[in-house]
Amino acid sequence: MPEWMINLLTKAPTTRDTGVSIQEGERNTTLTELAAKLKQSGKSRQQIETTLLEENLLHCKPPLPDEEVHSIAEWAASINSNGSFKTQWQNAVMRDPELRMYQRGILVSLSLYMDADGKDCWPTTETLEAEFHVSRKALSSALDAGIKRGWLDRYKRPKPKNSTGKQKWSYGYIAKMRED
Repeated sequence: MPEWMINLLTKAPTTRDTGVSIQEGERNTTLTELAAKLKQSGKSRQQIETTLLEENLLHCKPPLPDEEVHSIAEWAASINSNGSFKTQWQNAVMRDPELRMYQRGILVSLSLYMDADGKDCWPTTETLEAEFHVSRKALSSALDAGIKRGWLDRYKRPKPKNSTGKQKWSYGYIAKMRED
């Protein structure tokens, strides 16, 4: 690929392309949005800061103090761009060499029932068997391996009583990152 094309494709987004001046009352918001886009596109702290300083000088009327621009760049650089906790957990589980492939698959499939923080997950064993097309033995093996390896916590939760008044139980799961 020609160098000019690489430069064009990797060019940082700027307000310069729009020819718009940034008025007082819009400066912080505009530069913060630009900083977040730069971070999302993989730019380093230095690249973010340089772009923001240039945009501030060229387009902000009047320009923000440099210290304020530095703090916006610092904030953007600190953003975790690795996705939600659940996404990070899924990626980490898939890279665990101690788990068998089917165990990894079941654990990641279990995460379909979790919220973005890896919580709020309580499908029944019967639901998981049917949804994942696995035996109870394979399901139990995968869930037990996930707990043993430190990827999951499991807790017992009551289900609504059945027609005979007998209390039934199901499990809830909480994803967690290993501490090693």
